[in-house]
Amino acid sequence: MSSDFYEFWSAMSSAVENDRENLPVRIREAIQPDMPFVYSSWLRQHSYSAFASGIPKATFFSNHRKIISKLVEKSDVYIACDPADMGIMYGFICGEQHEWPLLHYAFVKGRFRRYGIFKMLLGELGWTPDKEVVMSHFFCSKPIYIEGKQMMYNPYILHNIQIEVSQ
Repeated sequence: MSSDFYEFWSAMSSAVENDRENLPVRIREAIQPDMPFVYSSWLRQHSYSAFASGIPKATFFSNHRKIISKLVEKSDVYIACDPADMGIMYGFICGEQHEWPLLHYAFVKGRFRRYGIFKMLLGELGWTPDKEVVMSHFFCSKPIYIEGKQMMYNPYILHNIQIEVSQ
């Protein structure tokens, strides 16, 4: 490989690092017009998870929509957005603040990942690097780590959500 390639790659890496530092982000409470973004992102992403494999799509979408509705009612939902245009959403988080954050779901659009947005959103639930995070939904194909600690997956924490399941 030529040194030109390495110089180019190094310059691109530096530019990406500078962009990460300069991305303006505002974290705000979700409002009703944000809910289609929250529901569609959550349902679409979670429908591809190991949890949903083997469940017919119609069954998954109708039943999981009910779960999301109950969680949104009882939880905090925050949106990461562009401060100049709050309609430009980067991602969201749904969870509850306890002695440790209870994370129901988080989503950051692909092009805005690796900017620290997830940590900013998690901070709204009271997260600090010394706290454990508990997840009610497992939304990745492998364990998730934050600040070197694995997040704990515990779907049974949802046991108090009462919904009628349809087939």
